[in-house]
Amino acid sequence: MAALLTAIGAASVARTAGAAAPTSEASDEATARALAHAETRLSALAGKPEQVGPLVELLELAELLPPERLDAPVGAVMTDGATDPLVAARARDWLASRADATGDTTAAEELRRPLGLLSRVWVVGPFGDGRASFGVGFPPETETDRPEPGRLYPGKEHDVSWRRADGAFYRGRLHLDALLRPDSDAAAYLVAWVRSPVAVEAALRLGTAGPAKVWCNGALAFAADRARSARFDQDAVGIELRAGWNRLLVKTVVTQGSWQVAARLTTPAGGALTFDNDWAPEQVPPHARAGAVPVRSLEAILRDDALRAPPGQAAADAWLDLGRYLLAVDPADRDVQAPVQAFE
Repeated sequence: MAALLTAIGAASVARTAGAAAPTSEASDEATARALAHAETRLSALAGKPEQVGPLVELLELAELLPPERLDAPVGAVMTDGATDPLVAARARDWLASRADATGDTTAAEELRRPLGLLSRVWVVGPFGDGRASFGVGFPPETETDRPEPGRLYPGKEHDVSWRRADGAFYRGRLHLDALLRPDSDAAAYLVAWVRSPVAVEAALRLGTAGPAKVWCNGALAFAADRARSARFDQDAVGIELRAGWNRLLVKTVVTQGSWQVAARLTTPAGGALTFDNDWAPEQVPPHARAGAVPVRSLEAILRDDALRAPPGQAAADAWLDLGRYLLAVDPADRDVQAPVQAFE
């Protein structure tokens, strides 16, 4: 923890010194040029959401460099007060994964704490049969009260009931495949109770292994039928939180592969949000219908930049940034091949 956090603390000094010159740490000349290019752009775009482009470009090089080589430049992005909050969050998530990789779970938890991750979550499932489960309304979908562990539902292969998922959180994600069997071609439901001190607009930033739906206090806020791998901040769902307790229900469908969900709450712009996440209130408030809440999305910003960029180098950089982001975040259905389209 000390070594990593010291590197992050020194990162603001590295920022003022400008981009680092290629060194012998780079595995070859091409890697050194790519590293210098990414760090130069990272510095030039400081404070802008477009900084996520060179950040992703830099992180693509991580496997070609000594593990600690990127701690300072990525730490500078995280600690720079002018950094876009969504870009800073991505840097923070990567550094937390770095800490996990070194076995320093204390540092990883400290790095993830400001992200607003939901960790006290109830889970029930599996239900259904494959991707078709997305369009089927299973019983938990219509409930409005607190999850009851003794309540049984007919599941995919056997009766299932609500259970706390606190033992299945690992490296900032809920690993449903550690809780549910079977863990492929199925659907499950997650309930998180969130208490806000005031009525406020918010964004639920979600990463799922496939098709997903979101309800906030009974109102459907999001539905997307997309097969992919779960990544950090794939979707941004605008919701209205009332003062007091709020019920968030997430439906997640998996086909094949790892069944994971990452969920965090922010302001619509991506900044820190004040809230509590606990198991359940003593009294469940009534459901309330709410309108749509616009939220900021790095994908939308990068796509708009690419579409508006004048022909030439500016357009090439903008489309490359979008392609790299889509490749790293994997927000679309895999059959759409969104990164390929951007790169072409």
